[in-house]
Amino acid sequence: MDYSEVGYILNLSVGNGYSIDEAADVKYKVLDNGNVRASILLDGDEDIRDSEFNNYKDFSLKCSDEGCQITDMLDSYGDSALQAVELACR
Repeated sequence: MDYSEVGYILNLSVGNGYSIDEAADVKYKVLDNGNVRASILLDGDEDIRDSEFNNYKDFSLKCSDEGCQITDMLDSYGDSALQAVELACR
């Protein structure tokens, strides 16, 4: 794994060259495992409600009374940014 793969996982929008500023809509939901999913809809994208919609990132959180911190980010393939960074920096 190289740094470009790490960058891909860390990009909020999924591998399409768009920035999050170009998103038409972003929807958030808490998953059964406690992670938060950000689904990013870009102009011309497929329907965000479609079961095949895969333009999303999942965020693993560690929360306390003071708030929450992101501990990891996973792409729609389940690849962990934290693991990718650890592998790339060895």
